Amino acid sequence: MGIVSSAKKILIYGGVFSPPHFGHATCLESALRLFAGDEIWLMPSADDRVDKKISVNAEQRVEMLQLMLAEFFPQTKVPLTISPFEIEHPELDTTYKVKQELERMYPNDEFYFLIGSGLWQEMKEDWQQGEEFGDSAKIIIVERAEVSLPKSLPKNSCLIGEPMVKSNVSSTFIRSLLADGYSGLPYLSPAVANYIKKQQLYTKK
Repeated sequence: MGIVSSAKKILIYGGVFSPPHFGHATCLESALRLFAGDEIWLMPSADDRVDKKISVNAEQRVEMLQLMLAEFFPQTKVPLTISPFEIEHPELDTTYKVKQELERMYPNDEFYFLIGSGLWQEMKEDWQQGEEFGDSAKIIIVERAEVSLPKSLPKNSCLIGEPMVKSNVSSTFIRSLLADGYSGLPYLSPAVANYIKKQQLYTKK
């Protein structure tokens, strides 16, 4: 008789992660404290996203994520995994399509999606198939002190409270610092800042 695997609760934290920074780490910290699941998958976007111009390739973004996790989260009760799912499936060009394919490939597992509270309004208004995603996905929202919650939240969503350390830093802001010759510290982990310097990423062309 075959062994039937038990269903897992898997939290997906998707993003460009260009570069991965302190704000990403604070969201992860909240999820690790407050999400009662089995695994967390960090899922970097594919290089050829239609909605964003990505100047650093997927391999480099994955390497930076690995460095950040090694520094900030060397040991966790819930396993943290960098998933190449979106990178390997560039045809899945919306988060809704990613959700559908994950559910098709892993029918026994239950997927949740982690977002910051400021992202839902953008998702609903600007993302392709954003409303379809919001209506069908299980969404874990990290509340941020500097962002007002919208009047309506996704119907299958859950707020998990503010991070222990508040941060409103963005990748766009950090890229502008790096382009002007700054190190990106303290918004980046030292290992990520050093990697960016060695690889000469985000410099003005």
